[in-house]
Amino acid sequence: MRLMRLAYSSLIILSVLLCFSCSSKPKEFNLEEFSTIEGKEITGDVFSEDLMISGDVTDLGVVNDCLLLSWMYDRGFGAFQFIEEETEKQTTTAGVFGNGPGELFCQMYIGKSKDDAFIYSFNVTGQKVVEFQRGENGKDYLFRSEHSIKLKESGYISWMVRLENGKFVGMLLGGQQQLFVLLDENLNEINRFGELPISGMNGPENDFWVFRGKLCAEGNSFIYCTDNFGYITRYDIDGNNEAKQMWKHYLSQPSVEIDGGNIRINGHKNLDGFAGVATDGRYIYATYSGVYSLASSEQDDDANLPRNLLVFDMDGHLLKKCKLKLGSTRLALSNDGERLYVYTYGEETFITRFDTKDILK
Repeated sequence: MRLMRLAYSSLIILSVLLCFSCSSKPKEFNLEEFSTIEGKEITGDVFSEDLMISGDVTDLGVVNDCLLLSWMYDRGFGAFQFIEEETEKQTTTAGVFGNGPGELFCQMYIGKSKDDAFIYSFNVTGQKVVEFQRGENGKDYLFRSEHSIKLKESGYISWMVRLENGKFVGMLLGGQQQLFVLLDENLNEINRFGELPISGMNGPENDFWVFRGKLCAEGNSFIYCTDNFGYITRYDIDGNNEAKQMWKHYLSQPSVEIDGGNIRINGHKNLDGFAGVATDGRYIYATYSGVYSLASSEQDDDANLPRNLLVFDMDGHLLKKCKLKLGSTRLALSNDGERLYVYTYGEETFITRFDTKDILK
């Protein structure tokens, strides 16, 4: 009997230890003390008031020493606009709007080759990737090829990034329990991976809309952060196409209600998450809201736009917390990581350039 009681007690202790070891208690971050930073508003003649006030820039990038702007709608100069970093003048444009071969609609910039010779655009509505090649003049980018995404089973991709090895990672809008799909160079599915940021969904097909967010990549690592709550994580893809989650953080606990395969946000209790993320392989920069989800509808349209710029190292340590003057969304880093571009969207719409040494000091 004594041995049985000892065995039973040991089993209880083991169960408790397993519960603690498997818990995903969020890491606590102090988000109360912020520093201030000063940037330089880009005022080149291309950023005229009627152009920027539309707020239709869907993505930023830095390619070939130019700031790349991806536009949601046709504004008369192509889908992508290239602004020289030094002069702040437009150098070229690329991409034609439309639904035909090589044309773009609802597109986003998702990466480039290491030498900037090729850039890649994900066409969300067409579920295809369009490739552009730098021309002989070293400035223009011309249509080269396009590939449709070929999945092994049902799925719809809402965001993508290109890795250094030529493969692509896509974020799914629905499925079972895996959030991401790895695709080869020709957009054929290799495998699916990635835990859901919120557990408990048990529908035959789960709706991942609440997990929509932003991706950025450097090398064969990528960062994922969510729009609807403060979740951020890093994954690495190895040479055998296996994904490993390196770390994850919850800057706030999501407040949700789960019903089978659906999740509903509790807007009065839940804090909004991230709107932009960029990395140079040394640091991760992200715009973070931390404001109640219903703030926009109860105050003004821009109330919950991020006004916080957070900086992590590649191991997930929070290094810097900076306060931005206005609500800001998309981010892009210069090739050398010395300049950070922040897209401000709202009543005032513009792009601000920061020196990263001022942010990191």
